Parts: sequence; C-alpha cells; structure tokens
Amino acid sequence: MISKLITRSDDFGSSNASNQAIYQVLKEKDYIKNVSCMAVGPMMESGAELLKSLPTRDFSIGMHGTLTAEWTYLKWFPMSDTSRIPSLIGENGVFPPKFGLLNQSIDPDEVVTEFNAQLDQLTKFGLKISYFDTHMMPEMYYPELIPILKEWANRKGLINHLDWYDLKQKLGPHSYPSIEVGLKLWTEWLEGLTEDYRLTLMHPMTPSREALSFANSQSVIGMVGKYRANEYELLMSGKLDEWCDKNQIMRVSYDYAEKHLTKLSQEVGE
Repeated sequence: MISKLITRSDDFGSSNASNQAIYQVLKEKDYIKNVSCMAVGPMMESGAELLKSLPTRDFSIGMHGTLTAEWTYLKWFPMSDTSRIPSLIGENGVFPPKFGLLNQSIDPDEVVTEFNAQLDQLTKFGLKISYFDTHMMPEMYYPELIPILKEWANRKGLINHLDWYDLKQKLGPHSYPSIEVGLKLWTEWLEGLTEDYRLTLMHPMTPSREALSFANSQSVIGMVGKYRANEYELLMSGKLDEWCDKNQIMRVSYDYAEKHLTKLSQEVGE
C-alpha cells in the first residue's frame, strides 16, 4: 500500500458546475490537493475568483493545457490568434474534437505559442500556477512534444506532470451509477496501488442542466454530467477521506511531491 498519492481535479473553468463542485470540495473536504485550470474555459475568470477566495491550504493550482474540444455542444477557443497557430485549429476556428483529425502534424512551436497565451491568461486572473499538465494528453499522440514541453515547463518554473505520472497505470475508476458503487470501486482501486504509484484524478460537477453540454457521439446526453455529479457527491460525503485516513494514505499536492518524493521520470512511448 502506498502512503502518498497526488490527487487532482481536472477541467476547472470549463463550466460553473465544475467550478462549484471543485470549490466546495476544496473548501469542505481534504481529498483533492491539485486543481487543473482550463484557461480557455468559458467560466475560468469567475472561477479564478472562487479559488482566490479560499483560505491558504496545501493544494496546488495548475494549468490544464488544452488543444482539443471534445464535446459536441461545448467548444474551446484558443487564446492565441488563429493565424499564429494554424496547425492546431479544426473547423470553425476552434480546437478539433480529438487528436488525429487535423490535416497536418501539429507544429510544436505553435503549441508553445498557445500554451504561453494560456499561462498568461491564468496569471492575468491572479492565480499562482505551480504545475503544468495537459488535457487529453497530446504527448501520447505527438511524442516529439515531450522534450519541448519539458523544457517549456522548466523555463516557466512549472512542475511537469509527466514527472509524476506512470502512463502504464490507470488514474482511478470513473463512470459509476451511484456513490455506493463508486466508493466500492475506488477503495478496491486504492487497495491495489503500489509504492511507485503517484497520481489519480477526478472531474466532479454539481448536478445542473449545464452538464447536458458535456456530450458527444460517444456518450448519451446527460450521462457524463450524471457520472461527474456522482464523483462530486462521493467527494462531499467524506468517505474517501475517511478510508484514506484509516489506511494511512496521505493526499498530496504537486508542490509537496516536488519537495519530498522521488520523480517517476516516465516518458510517453516507453
């Protein structure tokens, strides 16, 4: 059994439902220690005010670098002028729904241009960004990005998520029909972890009609929101905190990991 686990919540800024769920979990519970922010998200500016209103606690705020817009009814627009990043743009001036749909390989310089703009936007909102990760993992599709983004993160003084993520392992169970089932799946998953495991993540959302926008051809309308609302309810129940405390699993931030733990140094494609 491991003793320390990086617990992350993704897609902050993507919707008010996501913002409110993550904010409440940070405010009232102790499980989530990292918040990954989507600069391109429509609710990022108001979400930043929520994060800044929280009392100082041991959670880290990161940039969730985004290059895809996977939902049918909700799209992410780039922060850069599209004329500067043509290889990253899909139809109608938005990011493509998934990697591999662009007419040409992406230009790594354009990725850096866009990620500079996304980081600048989060900084403009007054957030202290300490780590960097990516939405939908473009590094898995374009391995040439690995050294480039590693150098970029280092130059920006950001912790690189790939130092703490073993790509051969899953990030935890998702898509469960109730919090009872979710708790069972999560405790079974946590029991099976080994000492070299470092990261898990969730996507909590409050129940709302807004969540209906999170749908595409691979999902039934409303189902993603239901599953993510179950994650929120499970986190707010405190049962994961109780189980981890009982089994001496400490939830930690990337900042804590950088100071106290040994990096995995895992590379995509190994």
